[in-house]
Amino acid sequence: MRAVAVHSVRNLCTGHRECYSRTPTTDSSLMLGRPHGIAREMASRSDRLMAPIMEECMDTPSVEPSVESAAPSAATPTKSVKPKRDPLVTTLWLIIFAIIVITLATVAYGLLTNLFGTGAPRTMAQYRIMSAEAKIKAGSKFREDWVGYISALIDDGQYRQAQNAIDKGKKLVEKQDISADMLYMQATLDFAQGDVDKALKIAEEAQKQIRTTHEKALAKQKKTGNPTEASVGLHDNYYELVLLKAEVFEKKKDWKKALAAYDEYLKAKPTAASVVVLRGAVKEQLGDKKGAEADYRGALMFIPDDPAALAGLKRIGAKQ
Repeated sequence: MRAVAVHSVRNLCTGHRECYSRTPTTDSSLMLGRPHGIAREMASRSDRLMAPIMEECMDTPSVEPSVESAAPSAATPTKSVKPKRDPLVTTLWLIIFAIIVITLATVAYGLLTNLFGTGAPRTMAQYRIMSAEAKIKAGSKFREDWVGYISALIDDGQYRQAQNAIDKGKKLVEKQDISADMLYMQATLDFAQGDVDKALKIAEEAQKQIRTTHEKALAKQKKTGNPTEASVGLHDNYYELVLLKAEVFEKKKDWKKALAAYDEYLKAKPTAASVVVLRGAVKEQLGDKKGAEADYRGALMFIPDDPAALAGLKRIGAKQ
């Protein structure tokens, strides 16, 4: 405020001094002749002339530049100018985005399909397949290795690979006449694929082969007195084929033949609790609730908390 006031005063005073300089004075000769008197007279005259000017300067309000007037009004809207996008930059960003999306999709697919994996098995079925396949690739001719490998393929739904393995096994597996392994696997594969009639036919063929081999071995043992693997008893595959036939009869809703198959199996293996339960379910279908209850309770004697047996008792309304 002081700077503005001083500036205003100086302007006013400058204008008045110009007016004062034009004020008529006495003759210069008089001034030269009376220097002291003239000086006092001029000073007095100057004071009289400047007094009203100074009063006017002091009474005039000083003007300070307003900060608000210098700043743009907040109420006044300002137009924002949007920079124009370079089409080349936009295209590059789209390409980068597409690359990122494709990369993420590839990684996700690789994780789901084990594309980037170490080849380790991810499920129990894959573990069984890889474990048995290693033995087959090593040149094994043992029946157990081939049956384990083919069974794992069937359980995993790899039917074409299972068929290829069966075809190779028929030429390589030793002593097939004793166990009819490849016939047993073929019947199992056909049943898994829904061809129950073919499965039944091959199962009966395999059982016949096992029985024939066993009978020949018994006859030879009587002559030599030396027991052999085939003469000891019917191979376990025989009874597995009995169960397969029972399942085929159930599919065909031939409950009497299914019951006969389960009876045959349990005659040889009476402690198989799961098969006892299956026979009880067949008796249910035949309307034999007492027989079904006896089987369910018999299974609970081997496995006290067998859920299938308990469910069977509940289904027929028997006390548990």
